[in-house]
Amino acid sequence: MSRKKPIIEPRIDLKVGFDCNNQCLFCVQGDKRERIKPRSGQKLVEILRQNAGKVKAVVFTGGEPTIRNDIVSLVKLAKSLGYTTIQIQTNGRRFCYLPFVKAIKEAGVTEISPALHGSTAEIHDQLTLAAGSFEQTVAGIKNGIKMGLKVITNSVVVKGNLTDLPKLAKLLVALKVDQLQFAFVHPLGTARKLFDQVVPRFSQARPFLHKALDITRAAGILTYTEAVPYCFMSDYEEHVVEEVIPDTRVIDKPTIIDDYTQYRLNQGKVKTEKCGQCKWNQKCEGPWREYPEHYGWDEFVPIEETFQTPDCDLCSFQYFCNGYPRSFSDIQETKPTPITTPIENCLVGNKVSLNHPELILRESNLLLKVDEQIFRLPAHPLFTNQKVRDIIQKGQVYLKNQPGPVKNFQTDLQRLTIQLTPAQENTFELEETILIRELKKIKGPILDVGSGDPFYLPLFKEKVAS
Repeated sequence: MSRKKPIIEPRIDLKVGFDCNNQCLFCVQGDKRERIKPRSGQKLVEILRQNAGKVKAVVFTGGEPTIRNDIVSLVKLAKSLGYTTIQIQTNGRRFCYLPFVKAIKEAGVTEISPALHGSTAEIHDQLTLAAGSFEQTVAGIKNGIKMGLKVITNSVVVKGNLTDLPKLAKLLVALKVDQLQFAFVHPLGTARKLFDQVVPRFSQARPFLHKALDITRAAGILTYTEAVPYCFMSDYEEHVVEEVIPDTRVIDKPTIIDDYTQYRLNQGKVKTEKCGQCKWNQKCEGPWREYPEHYGWDEFVPIEETFQTPDCDLCSFQYFCNGYPRSFSDIQETKPTPITTPIENCLVGNKVSLNHPELILRESNLLLKVDEQIFRLPAHPLFTNQKVRDIIQKGQVYLKNQPGPVKNFQTDLQRLTIQLTPAQENTFELEETILIRELKKIKGPILDVGSGDPFYLPLFKEKVAS
C-alpha cells in the first residue's frame, strides 16, 4: 500500500539508546533498556556524518536522549554538519534546569518535543512511575518557551488519562505550547504486557479526545492525533497527523526502518475488509495491528460517502444538511425538493425519517425550531470552517429575525447573534437556568449551533411550550 503525502522536510529519527529516567507503563520500547546497550558517541557521530547532506532534519530520540553526557556535543556536531532542524524528543525533565536549556539551544537545538501525559502530578506521575516528573516536565516546557525553542508536546492516550484529556488540553493551552499531539498508545513493549491495564477502546477515548480538540481549536493551537483511525475522527479529520508525517528514516537498534511510512502501512498497522467501504479508506492507515488482535473490529464502522444535488444549493438549510447517504435506495427515483418553505418538503426530512439508522449523524448537530416543531439534524461539512468553529466553541445561539430562507449563513452568523453568558469558564457547562432564561428572550426560529448533546433538547421543548 502506498499513498501520496504533502511535501514536508524529510528527517532521520536517531535512537541514541534506551536508558530513561521514567518507567512509563505504556513504553513502546519495553525492556530494551535492559537488553540493548546505548550507542557509543563514536557510532552516533558516524551516523550523523553518513546522513548529512541527505536530509536537513534530525530527531534525537530514545529512550531519553538528555541523560547522555554527550548530548550537547552531538547537537553541536549536527548543526556543524548542516542539519537545520534539530529536535530533541524527550520526557522534558532535564529541561527544568535553565542552564541546560541555554546550552542545548546554543549548541543548535531548534525544537523540543516533551511528553506530558496528565494535567496533574497524580495522573502524570502514576503513568511514568517517576515521582516529581510532572513538575519537572512542566518546568521544562516553560523553560523551552522562555528560551525561544519551538515546543511540540506529545501526550499518549491511555486508560489512565482518558477523562483527563480535556483538562490536559487546557493546561497545554495555558502553557502556550506551539503545537501538541495526542498519540493513541502503541501496544508494544510494556504497553503490550499491560494491555488490559493500559490500552483503552477507541470508542471510549473518542468523546474525551474530541473535547480536548475542541479546546485547542478554540485557542488556535495546531493539534494532531496519531494512530486514531478516521472512523473515530468524524468532524475532526484535519487533526489526523498521518497525512503530514514527513518521510522518515528511523535508525533504531538493532534494526533500521528506511521508510517509516511504508512500515506503518505494510507492517505496523492493519485494515479489515469493511474498511474498503469507508470514504476515508485511501487516507486512513487503520489501527496498530495489535489493537484488533485484542479487541476485534466491532467498533470500526465505515463512514459512508454522501452526496448533494445541484438543487441542494438553493435550499434554505443546505448549510447544515449532510446530503444523502449513497445507500438510500429511493434517491435515484425521487428528486429532492429545496426547502424554501417548511422543512417537511425535504427528502431527508420527509421521505426518510431523521432517526433513520442509515442517516449519518455527526457528533456536532443542530437543533432547529421551525414554528412549533424541533428538529435535530446533522451538521453540514461547512461547519469545519475555522470561523464557524470558533463561534461554535463560544456556545452561542443564533436567531434569524427576518422571514424567508437563509441565503448567506456566515453573514447571518456575524449579524444575528445572541451571546449566552457562561456560568463557568467551560462554556460546555452552561447552567440550565441561564440557558432557559436566554432562550425565553428569543422570538422566531432558533438555531443552536453545535448542540449535539441531548441535554439541550428538553430545554428547547420547554421554550416552545412557553
